[in-house]
Amino acid sequence: MLLVFANVAAQRQAEYLNRGVHAANTGDGKVFVSWRLLADDATGIAFNLYRTTAGKTIKLNAAPLTKGTDFIDAGADTKRPIPM
Repeated sequence: MLLVFANVAAQRQAEYLNRGVHAANTGDGKVFVSWRLLADDATGIAFNLYRTTAGKTIKLNAAPLTKGTDFIDAGADTKRPIPM
């Protein structure tokens, strides 16, 4: 009886995902914003976060975000309905 074992390197199958930004009202006048870190993102990637309200865009973070993929927006108008 002859047994042969071989290591076969299989390529991992990955599905296409976009950044997947999500924002949720925390109920205390703040909005929790989170997004995906993608498998092919560069090491040390940094993010800037912007909010557009009534046609005016402002940058929310003072320095690029490097410590995670979430942010608390304490300046959002949580009383204003979000257009669909």
